Amino acid sequence: MTLQANGYSAQTAAEFISSATQADIQRPYTAAQVERLTPTLAPTPSNKMALSLRAMLGAHRQAFSSTQALGAADAVTLDAVTKAGGEVAYVSGAALSFADTRDPGADLSDYPYDTVARRVAQLTASQAHAAVLNRHLPGFEHRPQIPLIADADSGFGLFSTVMKATRGLVDGGVAGFHLDDLLPGSKRFDHAGGRGAVVVPFAEYSQRLSAAKLQLDMMRSEAVLIGRTDVMDATHITSSVDPVDRPFILGASVRMPASYAAFTSPSEARPEASAADGPGWIAEARLCTLDEAFARATPDARLRSVFTVNSIGLNVADAKRVADDLLAGAGLPRLEWDPEAARTTQGWYAYRGGIDAAIVRSVHAAPLVDMLWACTFQLDLTLARRYASAVKEKFPLKWLMFNTSHARRAHVALSDDELAALPQTLGELGYVLTLVPQFGQAAHAYGAFLGAKATLRGGVGALFDSVLGPYAAATAAPLASDWYGDMGRVADAAMDAVGSGRAGWTGTRGGC
Repeated sequence: MTLQANGYSAQTAAEFISSATQADIQRPYTAAQVERLTPTLAPTPSNKMALSLRAMLGAHRQAFSSTQALGAADAVTLDAVTKAGGEVAYVSGAALSFADTRDPGADLSDYPYDTVARRVAQLTASQAHAAVLNRHLPGFEHRPQIPLIADADSGFGLFSTVMKATRGLVDGGVAGFHLDDLLPGSKRFDHAGGRGAVVVPFAEYSQRLSAAKLQLDMMRSEAVLIGRTDVMDATHITSSVDPVDRPFILGASVRMPASYAAFTSPSEARPEASAADGPGWIAEARLCTLDEAFARATPDARLRSVFTVNSIGLNVADAKRVADDLLAGAGLPRLEWDPEAARTTQGWYAYRGGIDAAIVRSVHAAPLVDMLWACTFQLDLTLARRYASAVKEKFPLKWLMFNTSHARRAHVALSDDELAALPQTLGELGYVLTLVPQFGQAAHAYGAFLGAKATLRGGVGALFDSVLGPYAAATAAPLASDWYGDMGRVADAAMDAVGSGRAGWTGTRGGC
């Protein structure tokens, strides 16, 4: 790739799309379409940090190693991660959803779409200022700046909003970001009524990814696009129209006196009905997939094989007609299987999430993205191995990402030795990056708690002995607690450059 001295791209859309870092990504549009959509006067953001991230991930893939992206949603934490040797940091939307908005709330992707982008811009600016500051601190002139990976959630809307969110992140200096397949605002955290995550059809998910890639191409941005799927914990899907999703959509295999929506909604006959009645209905309805229902309907292995072949590439409705026609032709009863009966009051279809669904979605999304991530709240190496093996079989060079989102050690089944070896184990499996989103808040809160406790009990002396002293001893790098004097050095240097304003200019002339 040809870059100008400042790191900005000087390429046309066709040159960019066919470059070494971009040629493997499939796009539903042409370079000519990108060129027509690219504003001629829009500045092209620097690719310096994105290319740094790409080089880092490529090196880890070649070495079968993995690095960790620690959560750092504020400048102080980012500075600490950098000083500790972190290669990359993560800006979590979940963290900002209740820490950065005027109306804090749960992790439901309901905050303004530029929230994470604004924070990325702040962190990029803080790193840029730190680079200037380091030039005024002998011995730290070359302390590195590290790439930022950001949370773009579900894109905050349809394709145009995804593009705007992408533009904001790139303008802010992001090196990579992930987009997921969730329906914003839909998940229940208590899993009441057996409901977990709700995902959109694969077609809608792929449109989000393509919209983001289109915006990146328009900006000639090398930002790493990460396709995240949350189907590991999904229990519902908004539509049954996509053939990719058919193997995981569930229907009632028993004729029920009332639909799931009616059974779980208060009525004159059952005013006490609620979502808590859902699991009972589900158990009685014997939910299963269409393929499972067809297999139960006939002992004829040949007929089952014919159905498998004839239903390839069909969605639920079309595959159901194939099943009914095959059974009728064999003189067998019509198939009792109804996905409509299991729909919720919101219209969502019952869905079997899990590792199989995650593999199918990721394999289909792989051509559209640089990196894949099956988000899960289970730190399970068996699942990690199975996922990596299945994806690598189809896409051996695709970067993979893992996440550890547990808040307590008791929730993790791995031994201490297994945890210590986790980065290397994941690297050997093909994962190049592990997100640790909760790090920043936990470390910040813990440090602040210990410092506050010591200072409130022991006064200013305890502040020196228990906080500032240990902090200074732990790192030889410039301290965040010295910000007043250190920042003043930069201001003083600027003042010296400006001069006293006296008449009779004798300094360096422009161009000399």
